Amino acid sequence: QMNAWPLDEGMIDYVDAGQYGHEMGNAGAEANIVASNQLRVGENTLSLSVITPELLASLNELGGSEANVATGYHAVEFLLWGQDLNGNGPGAGERPA
Repeated sequence: QMNAWPLDEGMIDYVDAGQYGHEMGNAGAEANIVASNQLRVGENTLSLSVITPELLASLNELGGSEANVATGYHAVEFLLWGQDLNGNGPGAGERPA
């Protein structure tokens, strides 16, 4: 998956919970796969101790939510520059230096 938007950034890494509005009912929205050793989805537990391309691909649309995006341009953008707190309004994509 090369590109998908919007994404629940909290699935990938730490976010400012006070300013983070994730998709309602999305179990993966606060998974924080970068800092977690495992992820429980329903009755299944996924090991996150070794992050591989196959693991990342399997996390896309985790639990049926299109906002769970682990690969592609927007996931890399988040990892490089952090959480975008502007939403879809003016300043979207701008982050403090």
